[in-house]
Amino acid sequence: MAPGIQTCVQCADNFIVNNKYIVCDLCIKPYHLHCAKVKDQVLKIKQDCVNLKWFCGNCFTVAENRLNKNESEYQINEKKTKEVLEKTCKLIDLIENNGTLTNSQRQWSDVVKTKKTEPLIIKPKNQNQNCLTTKTVLAQKFSPVDINVSVENVKSCAKGSIAIHCNNKESLDNLKINAEKVLGADYEIKIASISKPKIKIINVHEKDIEDIDSFVDSFKKQNLIDGIETYIKILRKYKSKTNNRNALNVIVEISADIFNYLVNEKEKIHIGWNSYRFFEHVNIIRCFRCWKFGHFADKCTSQDVCPLCGGQHKKDECRITNDNFTCVNCKYANEILKLKHVNYNHNVFDRNCSSYQRQLLKAKERIGYNI
Repeated sequence: MAPGIQTCVQCADNFIVNNKYIVCDLCIKPYHLHCAKVKDQVLKIKQDCVNLKWFCGNCFTVAENRLNKNESEYQINEKKTKEVLEKTCKLIDLIENNGTLTNSQRQWSDVVKTKKTEPLIIKPKNQNQNCLTTKTVLAQKFSPVDINVSVENVKSCAKGSIAIHCNNKESLDNLKINAEKVLGADYEIKIASISKPKIKIINVHEKDIEDIDSFVDSFKKQNLIDGIETYIKILRKYKSKTNNRNALNVIVEISADIFNYLVNEKEKIHIGWNSYRFFEHVNIIRCFRCWKFGHFADKCTSQDVCPLCGGQHKKDECRITNDNFTCVNCKYANEILKLKHVNYNHNVFDRNCSSYQRQLLKAKERIGYNI
């Protein structure tokens, strides 16, 4: 090849016969279109769009690695910044509430582990009363300022009940005492319990979970760091649906400390020589007869409903074709509740189902994730 003649990096041939080529925007080396597996349309688009870049295979790998490294560094810095901001805010609150740090007996670890309080539930004994009436009666009786209560939010619940979230334990106690004094005759007042987070560890070898104490001990030593509240409770284990007969799924209840650490820092749970994937487990009560939420089939008084098409028959009797699914819950929301934005062209098992997502959100609101 004569000196000075440009050649394709891939095939080392010139561009005299085949003069269509593309140049990598990173290494500035030319390639025949067919060598780079680039179509004519792509070349035309690149020529029309000055900001569009094309990289050869090697440069694409280099660029991708750089982007991944930058993204990783950004996520680390973002996490550190968030932690500093959270600690700073809590430190400011501590100073404002106590005036000085030197007189406070609380340790720094106590400050950063301040936990969100449980909600106070106010439920009317009159079953026909709605949430708005309950809120109105409460507002008429007293103001949060008058009883030194700091309220985060008030949410409507079933059967006319309301849930009041306070910013601290002292406010919660004051609210409960005063609510019992002025509302106790007509309302049930109680502090609701907040569930602990749960995870599902999948396809665990039965020998690893055969001894519960040994499993919990390995869970702590192989997956956690010092200083984490180590509440771990095995709720249940059951056969996995995989072909491995020795595989079990394990539901584990854990502290918020452990949950947040695992979700942010771990991809798998290590037990002995094995590693297992895990996911958050949120228990949602659903009827397998009518497929609505909040009750079980043995308490259901409705007729059988198909989870695929919404018809009045069982799933095994469904003759639906071409994936013409209908979600009975979302159809009710769309047609009866007039929520026209809710799409119901899916079956009830769809994880993106609006009705399911709403129930999932409500269930998560009752879980104590905060450290």
